[in-house]
Amino acid sequence: MLIKLYDKMSIVNIFKWFGILLPVFNILALFSSDYRAEIQGISGVLSWIMAEIVFLFISFCLIYFVVGKKSKCPSCKKPFSLKQTGQEIVSKENVSVLVENKTRDRNGEVTGTSEQYVPGIRTTYKVYYTCKHCGKVTYQTVSESQPTL
Repeated sequence: MLIKLYDKMSIVNIFKWFGILLPVFNILALFSSDYRAEIQGISGVLSWIMAEIVFLFISFCLIYFVVGKKSKCPSCKKPFSLKQTGQEIVSKENVSVLVENKTRDRNGEVTGTSEQYVPGIRTTYKVYYTCKHCGKVTYQTVSESQPTL
């Protein structure tokens, strides 16, 4: 489970979440007493509003370029235009999958972890995407490994 989560967590996802949470953290910092003491007066409020606009612009750019680039049509080059329309299994093969085992004490608390290779199946899919604008169908090959135990 942890391996699967680690595979899905990439630099792209980290930047996406950073862009989403940056303005939220800035607003939460506004409620901090130390931060409020710095923005007293009209110039402080204006500087806070400008900082918030900059954070929102950075967040918008990160989301646009990270998410939009991922769903950009290769034909018409428009972002946010690909929609998943189907998938088919291309192949299945027997592989060894790395699994993390947790060691627990009498109380059920985790005291350590160990990694072990177990038998599993790697399934390869063709995921089909259709452009909302030009109608072109493209596909991407995706592999997923799951333990059989």
